[in-house]
Amino acid sequence: MKKLLLPLLAAIALSACNGTSQSGNTEENDSISASIDSTSEESNATQSTFFIKTETFSDRRLFQYGDKKVYHENSISIDWPVSAEGFDLKALQKALREAFDINSDDIQKYVKNMVESSTADEGSDLDLVPVSKRDEDRYSEEVEESDDDTFYPMYDTDYTLNITYQGHDSIHNTVLFENFSVVNNGCGMGSCIFPYYQYLTFDCTNKKVVTIDNIIANEKQAVKELKKQRIGSENYGGLDELNSITALPREFYIDGDNVMVVFTKYEISYGADGCPMLGFNVKKCPQVLTEYGKKLFGIE
Repeated sequence: MKKLLLPLLAAIALSACNGTSQSGNTEENDSISASIDSTSEESNATQSTFFIKTETFSDRRLFQYGDKKVYHENSISIDWPVSAEGFDLKALQKALREAFDINSDDIQKYVKNMVESSTADEGSDLDLVPVSKRDEDRYSEEVEESDDDTFYPMYDTDYTLNITYQGHDSIHNTVLFENFSVVNNGCGMGSCIFPYYQYLTFDCTNKKVVTIDNIIANEKQAVKELKKQRIGSENYGGLDELNSITALPREFYIDGDNVMVVFTKYEISYGADGCPMLGFNVKKCPQVLTEYGKKLFGIE
């Protein structure tokens, strides 16, 4: 694997609540030790356009892991709404910070902190100590000169975090952000790879976050509909525990008239299935919805 230090930035002008998008030229500005670039872009769009700035960082470094050495790779990308025309971003930005634990107004600083914390994350079982650049260069030379497999005592570890703008749903007047993270603990097997999804659905009309609890009134009946309709189940091989589900996961997104809920790895299926996403069509079971949910889906 090549050593990476690839700053990449794309800014996209996107419709905040009308579904249009435009793109144009960008300007790059150095930041965070030349590892993160910032670009901004102006749009000629006339209706409620807000601007997304993407902060992206990638690197690969050598660490000491106990008595072994291991390469750890970070890959972080965050879409962040920075300005708007005809739309107040404060509520959306606050919702993003709270939902995805973005604890800094400075997104570049947040990215840098995530890079530093990823090598000592509680949930990752990693306790990596960085080595000096000189020691890393020496180690790389020794590896190239040796055929001894002992230079590779464990597989590379890595941490990925992608917070991405998923688009605008003009039917429900909502925007969707996805937070996808992966920790690879480096054992060389799928059991050491932990993917995790979070979703934020923001109601542009009412300027509030849409949660599973404020759209679903009868969760027990909704679970029955999930088991009955099984939308998306054809994408997975296992789903051994589908019939044992008694509650809906908190993570979900809206896809047309479907509520798609997201399970964690191993929760209802084989590890090879990753994080199953299953759903049900609310138009077929409007009785499970709250009054707010019915209004959101256009059900009288």
